[in-house]
Amino acid sequence: MRRPFARHSGRAPAAPEPWPPPLQTSALTAPLPRHVPHGRLWRITRRVVAGVLLGGALIALVVAVRSKLLGTTPLAMLLYQTHDSFYLPLKGYTFTRFFPGSLVWYGLIATLFLLWYTCYLADRSLVRRAHLALLRQTVSLGPLRSALLGVSRLLLRLGLPPELLREVAEHERDLATLRLAGGDDGAGPRLSTLTRLLVGVAALRPDDQHATLQAADAWQRAVCLLAARDHREAAALAPLILPACARALRKHGLTPIDALAGQAPGLGAVPCLTDAIRIALLTGADPASLGADHDPRLGAVTARSALTQGLLAAAEGRRAQVDSLRAALERAIARPFAQHADQGLSTMFADAAMDELPTLGRLALSAALMAAFALRSGDLAQGAVESLDALGLALALAGPVAPPALVEPARRARAWAGGLPTPADRQLTASLGLARITTLALAWRPFVAYDTPVRQADLALAEARSDDQFRAAGLGHDANLLDTAEDTHP
Repeated sequence: MRRPFARHSGRAPAAPEPWPPPLQTSALTAPLPRHVPHGRLWRITRRVVAGVLLGGALIALVVAVRSKLLGTTPLAMLLYQTHDSFYLPLKGYTFTRFFPGSLVWYGLIATLFLLWYTCYLADRSLVRRAHLALLRQTVSLGPLRSALLGVSRLLLRLGLPPELLREVAEHERDLATLRLAGGDDGAGPRLSTLTRLLVGVAALRPDDQHATLQAADAWQRAVCLLAARDHREAAALAPLILPACARALRKHGLTPIDALAGQAPGLGAVPCLTDAIRIALLTGADPASLGADHDPRLGAVTARSALTQGLLAAAEGRRAQVDSLRAALERAIARPFAQHADQGLSTMFADAAMDELPTLGRLALSAALMAAFALRSGDLAQGAVESLDALGLALALAGPVAPPALVEPARRARAWAGGLPTPADRQLTASLGLARITTLALAWRPFVAYDTPVRQADLALAEARSDDQFRAAGLGHDANLLDTAEDTHP
C-alpha cells in the first residue's frame, strides 16, 4: 500500500576533481538558484578603479571648462561651445525653469542611477530576486510554457542563454519530485509541466549534444518516478523525448532501430540515448513514432521483452565496467607501488566531454533502476546502487596511491558518479526490495507458520537490506514508493 513519508533533500552534483571527496549539500536549502560567479573580486576591483578614474576625469574637465583653464585651442573652444550651446539650455529647460518641482524627476533619476551603479560596482543584480520570484510563479503554469520558450528562443538568438529559467525550473522540479515521492499524487501534473519546460529549453539548442542529454536526464528521472507511482502522466510524457534522441543518434550515424537492435552497452552518450528510447517505449510511447514502419526489425526490437532485456544488458554492462575500475583502484590501495593497471581503463570515459559526465552518470543509474522496476528486481537495483557506493569509497581512498595510469580515469569516474546515488535512488531501490520481500512472504504464508524461525529470521534478514537503503536516504518503511500488499499477522 502507499504510505506517506517525510520529505528529504536531494544531493548536489559533486565537483569533477578526483580527491578529496566532495561535501554533500542540499540543493533545496541552498540559495535559489545556486549561482556562484567566478572572478567577482577582480571585477569589483576593476570597476571601482575605472569608476574613480572616470569620475576624477569628469570633475577635472568640468572645473577646467567652467574656469576657462584650457586656453584657446580648437579643442578647448569646441568644449566651451558645447557647454554653452548644449549643457546650459538643457539645464535651464529641465531644471531651472521648473525648480523646485524639477527636483522630483532629477531625484528619481539620480536614485535609480545610484542604485544601478552600486549594484554594478558590487557585481550584484538589481532585479535578480524579483526575476526569481516571478519565474518561480510562472514556470509550473502550462499555458505560459510557450511564451517562456518563445522569449528564451529570442534571448538565445541575442547570445543570452536562458540559464536562470533552466535553474529555476530544475529547482521547482526537484520540489515537485519530493512531493510526488512522498505520496502526493497531485504533484504529478506539476512535475510533468516542469519536465516539458526543461525539455523545451534544451530543445532550443538541437545541435548541442549536451543539451539533448540534459533533456533526456530531466525527462527520464520524471518518467521513472511517475511510472513507479503508477501515475497517468508517465504515459503522457513518454513520447516527449523520442524526437530529440532520434536526432542525436542520427548525428552519430545510427537510426533508432539500429541502436535498439545492435547497440553495445557502454558509458557513452549513444548507449544512454538508446536506453532513453527503450524507457519511452516501455512507458507508453508508440513505436510508430520512430518513423521506421518499413523496417522489418521494428516489431522485434520494440517488443516489451526485448526492451527490458536491452535495459538489463546495458545496466549489467555498465556495472561490470564500473566494477573493473573499482577493482583496479582497490589493487592500488592494497599495493601502492605496483604499476600494473589495466590500460583499457583509460578509454572508459574517453568518448564523453567532462561536462557531460555527471549527466551520463544520472542517465545510466536511472536506466538501471528502470530496468529493475520493469523486472521487479530489488537485487538489480541494489547491485547498481552498491556498485556506485563501492566506487565512491575506492575513489576517496585511492587518491594518494593511484598509479599514473589511473589518475585520469578516476578523475572522470568521479565526475560521472559524483552525487550518486541520490536519496530518491535509494528510495526506489528499497521500495523494490520491500515489494519483493512482501511477495515472498505472502507466498510462504500458507506453508510456513508466522512464528517459525524462517519467518522471524530469514525475512527479517532480507528486510535489513531495504532498511539500510531507507536509512541511507534518511527515510523509513513508510517511504515505500510502490503498491505492495500489507505483510501483517493474519
